[in-house]
Amino acid sequence: MKKTNLNTLPFVVGGLLLTYLVLRVFVVPITTDEFLTLRYFVEQDWVNVFTSFHPDPVHASNNHVLNSIFFKLSIAIFGERDWAIRLHVLVAFVVCYYYLLKLFQRLEVPPLRMTFYLALVFLNPYLLDFFAIARGYAISMAGWSAATYYFVLYQKEASLRNLRNLFIWLFVAVYANFSAMYFVLLFGLALAVFFYKNRKAAFVKKQVLCLLAASFIAAAIMAVPFYRTLIANSTHGGSTSFFTDTIVSYVVQSIHYNPHIRKTGVALFTLRFRELYGVLLMLVWLTTLLLISRKQKTRLLTITINSLVYQCIGIVSLCLILFHFFGVPYPLTRTTLLFSLPFIVSFLLSLEVLVRDNYRLNYFLIAATMAAFWHFIVCCNLDNAKEWESEGDAKRVLKYLDLARKDNELITICVENSRYHSMAFYERSAYKESINVEWLNPSVKPIFEYLYVPQDDIMKYSPAYRVEQNFEHGVLLKRVGI
Repeated sequence: MKKTNLNTLPFVVGGLLLTYLVLRVFVVPITTDEFLTLRYFVEQDWVNVFTSFHPDPVHASNNHVLNSIFFKLSIAIFGERDWAIRLHVLVAFVVCYYYLLKLFQRLEVPPLRMTFYLALVFLNPYLLDFFAIARGYAISMAGWSAATYYFVLYQKEASLRNLRNLFIWLFVAVYANFSAMYFVLLFGLALAVFFYKNRKAAFVKKQVLCLLAASFIAAAIMAVPFYRTLIANSTHGGSTSFFTDTIVSYVVQSIHYNPHIRKTGVALFTLRFRELYGVLLMLVWLTTLLLISRKQKTRLLTITINSLVYQCIGIVSLCLILFHFFGVPYPLTRTTLLFSLPFIVSFLLSLEVLVRDNYRLNYFLIAATMAAFWHFIVCCNLDNAKEWESEGDAKRVLKYLDLARKDNELITICVENSRYHSMAFYERSAYKESINVEWLNPSVKPIFEYLYVPQDDIMKYSPAYRVEQNFEHGVLLKRVGI
């Protein structure tokens, strides 16, 4: 293949992934958390969005502030449409992909291997879920990728421009998702050490003053919503162990769609499959780092790998310290995604060092990429997102009812809790003149025309209701005699 064609490969892969995400933005129904963000914050005034104010503080953690700001702006411009409120997460994917690509280019990774590395980062269906849902995780990951890029550049060239860009993107990451505060602590400590070592240099005083001024402004912007999130005491996380809550939950979510791997009850060497897989991942990561410890590397490659490994060690240390001394939960399921990136990228760059020394490892890289691609093909879907799996039928059910109703008839459907919020969004937009969606109170006997419930709940409502239509994630029941 010609060199010019190879140079386009990373962009082709990025374009294909973006196409998949665009389809998901338009097709996958709104999730519960998106609807609650709309209801609790976005439809309130701007002060509530910027301060995460809600009469019940438990909802503060639902407000990923930067995400809510873009959410509110999109509705103001395009109206209350599902695709419109998700446009900014598509931009977040482009930013995240672009800065990782730029990082690999800076390190002079050949375009074909660069394509494989980018594929290994992004061919994760669980990761891609959040690049098509209006939540703060995608924006935060984009902020991290850009901040890490400029953090590496700053260590090579301590310019005010690189420091400014590092700070801006770090602010974006945190303002989108307060979990990124871990990286503020880590980058802040690294910069403090750097400034101390270079305290006699002429540029240091100016840069420290600029950074302190910017930090004061950022703290003033984020102080109130961050405080409200802390006192909400509803942080998403686990309390078992770092391995089980963070590593194993990441493995479980990442292989969740795959029917060939989803074997939660299989015992191997007294450990379940997912736990064994978690151990293997950590061993592979550590072994790769040990193997490259004495390999020849360029200065920039050394800086980059050291920066990423520093972040990895820092994340684990902070998680353990904050949990044991302050009771902060371990990252769990979707909160592991942001923290997984330095581990993945540091592994891939370590692999690049080994491949440069032994061309036969290219076959391992090809095999790993093919496995990731196979997993993606098996898992990809335009139906739902893993963490809100039961809501995949929302559009199908409402469309079915809209076609079944008589002229000018207003149909009322009562919907089970985990499936309610998605339909409630479309009721107030696309179907506000034709369908009324009610929440199914499990303690009250329903008297509505239609019910939409899980398959296992059919007998609860029989014989008053009969099956009208089976759907992928639930069943539509119709009241007998109507």
